[in-house]
Amino acid sequence: MMVRLKSSRPYAYQELSPPEILRRMKATVADGTEAGDVVTVGGLLALGSYPQEYFPQLMLAFVHYPTERGSDEENGPDSSTAWRSKGR
Repeated sequence: MMVRLKSSRPYAYQELSPPEILRRMKATVADGTEAGDVVTVGGLLALGSYPQEYFPQLMLAFVHYPTERGSDEENGPDSSTAWRSKGR
């Protein structure tokens, strides 16, 4: 991921170290101590190998609306592009 960021967005990431890239992506933030950075919830969900360990009841739902104004009044959301992901 970091190699791809450095090649696709060199103006933003080329000269940064891996910890700096994670901070710029908001995957980590400073914890205010000498210990270093801590992982954000977004960083854990996007990059974690098993985020369900920490959030077993979490569910994400993504829906694509077929019109610019949102839901089509006749048909509702486009169910062919609706996607759900559960923690278990």
